[in-house]
Amino acid sequence: MRFAVAILALGLMTGAPVLAPTGLMNKAEAQFTETLPSAEKATFDAAVAAIFADTTLTADQKRDRLATLVQNSSNPTAAARVLVASAANQSVDLQQAAGAALSQVSSNLQSTDPVAAANIVTVVATSPAVEIQIGYATYAPSAPTFAPTTTPTRTITPVVRRTPPRPPTPVTPIIPIVLEPNPQQAGSPT
Repeated sequence: MRFAVAILALGLMTGAPVLAPTGLMNKAEAQFTETLPSAEKATFDAAVAAIFADTTLTADQKRDRLATLVQNSSNPTAAARVLVASAANQSVDLQQAAGAALSQVSSNLQSTDPVAAANIVTVVATSPAVEIQIGYATYAPSAPTFAPTTTPTRTITPVVRRTPPRPPTPVTPIIPIVLEPNPQQAGSPT
């Protein structure tokens, strides 16, 4: 009986998913059980295939359209997995466009849904297609530009703080006087 309890405790400490139902798993383990609804997945697959087949689009346009598809899906993590699976057998340029699209989606979701953004990073990192990972890593989103709407009307006046004057240095040097012990004292100082 002790042996069985020890084996069970060891299994629980290592987090064996066989012993724990999906509801008790953490999000990193449970994310791979999530899928898109079948109707949405069919529409998503068709849209991805159309974007990959369109030769009139530039790589940036394909990236933007793929990012819009993933971000607007009901489950961005599952959509990212579907996109990675669809792009795995495509050309290097299309794989890198898919990776850049996932990077763009992850950047956009950082403020609104950081868990989904982290899950997309995990999907890309576990992807067998290295070109998707390269596309993800090399995409750098452009920083937003903020144009001022009005000109500032305040003027800033600098504050000057003055330190107090230093005392003058003496002309004659100060010689320290060392007190010597009294020779008449004898014995212990206590």
